[in-house]
Amino acid sequence: MMERVTQMDKEIFRSHLMQAMDKIRMRDQLEYEEVQLLVEPMHEPDKSLNGADEMMRLVVLAPNNVQHRQFTVDEAVNLLCWHVPLVPLWIDVSLVEAEQKREANSELNRRVHMNISANEELETIAISAVPHMKIHGRTTGQRSPVTLFWTGSAVECNVKGAEFWVEIESSYDLLEPWISIIINGVPVSRQMLIRGRAWICIFRGMNPAVVKNVRIIKDVQAMSVDPGNSLQFHAVKTNGAILPVEEKPLKIEFVGDSITSGEGAIGAKTEEDWIPMWFSALHNYTFMTAEALHAEYRVISQSGWGVLSSWDNNPNGNMPEYYEQVCGLLKGVQNERLGALEPHDFSSWQPDVVVVNLGSNDDGAFQSPAWTDPLTGQVYKQRLNEDGTYHEEDLAKFEKAVEQFLIKLRKNNPHAHIIWAYGMLGASLLPAIYRAVDAYQKQSRDHAVSILQLPNTTEETIGARTHPGELSHRRTADVLTDYIQRVLK
Repeated sequence: MMERVTQMDKEIFRSHLMQAMDKIRMRDQLEYEEVQLLVEPMHEPDKSLNGADEMMRLVVLAPNNVQHRQFTVDEAVNLLCWHVPLVPLWIDVSLVEAEQKREANSELNRRVHMNISANEELETIAISAVPHMKIHGRTTGQRSPVTLFWTGSAVECNVKGAEFWVEIESSYDLLEPWISIIINGVPVSRQMLIRGRAWICIFRGMNPAVVKNVRIIKDVQAMSVDPGNSLQFHAVKTNGAILPVEEKPLKIEFVGDSITSGEGAIGAKTEEDWIPMWFSALHNYTFMTAEALHAEYRVISQSGWGVLSSWDNNPNGNMPEYYEQVCGLLKGVQNERLGALEPHDFSSWQPDVVVVNLGSNDDGAFQSPAWTDPLTGQVYKQRLNEDGTYHEEDLAKFEKAVEQFLIKLRKNNPHAHIIWAYGMLGASLLPAIYRAVDAYQKQSRDHAVSILQLPNTTEETIGARTHPGELSHRRTADVLTDYIQRVLK
């Protein structure tokens, strides 16, 4: 018989519990190395309970905390003595029938074994050997590893399993890559990638019988100012199966500048730093339009670039010159090795619609100082007249560049409807674009080319870095979606 209890704390409670268990062991002549405890609250209908008792009954000893659970001695003591210095004065300790205990232990062991096996059974597969892995965006035929170059480029697959990882390699000198993760059509994660090669867990603990659509998207444009920037996918690992991805009925290619790269589409209006954090492939009219039309899409874009020159009059910053390469605006030995300068195989992916959103930086060139070629000393400047109007000769150069780009687009995309969409940061060059498109159509008799004026960005819809924000991109996506639907009828 145990002595009368006159005081109690956590250590005394544990000591008395161990004494009771030891008496049961000797009484029943049991031999064991490890003890597991079941906690079964007993309802006493005639006993009044204070606040601490009610908390113990309703929270600590609630069925979801104790039912069908087995505790170690320390776990049980911590549970029952959670409200120190208030500690139970007495508990009833009894032995569970040996057969019942063996079944419970067997079930517990089986569950533990299954959980361990699930982790051990993750299969690593090289990206080149992954069945049904869909690659979005212009890239090379190289699949060991897969390199993503452009904004909105992605890898996509359907996974039937509980857990899924990807092995990613990130490289940069100045400007780090960012990615966004979409599961079943909903963005769930966005992150900066550090240098090096690492495994990233996309999901775990999900229902293994349910198919999950996974897209991992490059959030940042091809960085022409950082030759060391790259993003590659080496492998995946999962405990499930990779299943085919649904083919979408429409393909759209977007060609543009910083607006199309999603610069400033995320972040506060006060942000002015030119860093990858403030680029977004998702808060972007390209993504929004493609989603609304249930379309597969690609983006070819670069901040500051135009049709004839970049915003600062540099003639090397023109998109048409590099359009026929995989990602020719990238420089350096690393990008050449990755295949960025290779000719693009247009037969591998033919768009139904090509949307060109260029002209904002060409307008900026008229407002900016001259640019001098450091190698030749030649000076380049799109001029304004004294009254602020565009210099006729220089405006004609812009119109000719638009016309020539349309010829190149049609040569490589013979069946696409081409839409020159312009106006998110003003539309002062719109009359010149109209003249250029008209000249092209008269020469080519190609009537599958049209012009769409986009909604201008306002104080309400502006984003970071004085660029269109998410609201502006949404307004543009709505207008563009409606227009494409009408064009393709």
